[in-house]
Amino acid sequence: MFSNWSWGKVLKTFGGLAVGFASISTVNYLTSNHLALATSNSSQLQNSNQLTISKGKISSENLLLAQVPFITRIINGTVVTAYPLYRYYNPSTVDHFYTVNFAELGNGNSGYISEGIAAYISKIQYAGTVPLYRYYSSAATDHFYTTNFSELGGGKSGYVFEGIAGYVYPRPITNTLPVYRYYSSGATDHFYTTNFSELGGGKNGYVFEGIAGYVIPSS
Repeated sequence: MFSNWSWGKVLKTFGGLAVGFASISTVNYLTSNHLALATSNSSQLQNSNQLTISKGKISSENLLLAQVPFITRIINGTVVTAYPLYRYYNPSTVDHFYTVNFAELGNGNSGYISEGIAAYISKIQYAGTVPLYRYYSSAATDHFYTTNFSELGGGKSGYVFEGIAGYVYPRPITNTLPVYRYYSSGATDHFYTTNFSELGGGKNGYVFEGIAGYVIPSS
């Protein structure tokens, strides 16, 4: 979408990012180290990788997201503390939003539905990481994330700079995985995911814009 887009240098998420997906498993308890996506009448946990951007697959009335504090991983010989990058979707405005700050939307608020954890990212800069910049356009109702500051700089084209969402890796490193970036001009919505099967090379009006960056998986 933006003329200064640089493949492999842009990551959209959101204040703290790392994605993990798993099969459904049954548990009878939750701790601060678990992500719970549970229905009001079930004790099943569903991993966020099973969620899609499809409005019909998520119900704001029966989705529960338990806050996860952080994880530690050894990346490139360094012990890294990473925090969840929470993913939300607003079907009314068609906007995907990502943040490491659970308090911003919690289990969902202001029309946004919780879609689980997109990935894990660090809140401080470790060796080899770069900032993930966050922007918002009220006119387009679109949140945008990039590691390439020259794309929007301090803000332009209707987008307001909202600060650094977190830190990610600009290139593949052992124990990281890519975040894929998409844009729908019809919906004026940027979308980011570590699950390539969600939109593949592009579909449902979304155009594939490359790899935004590399994040830490949940397992």
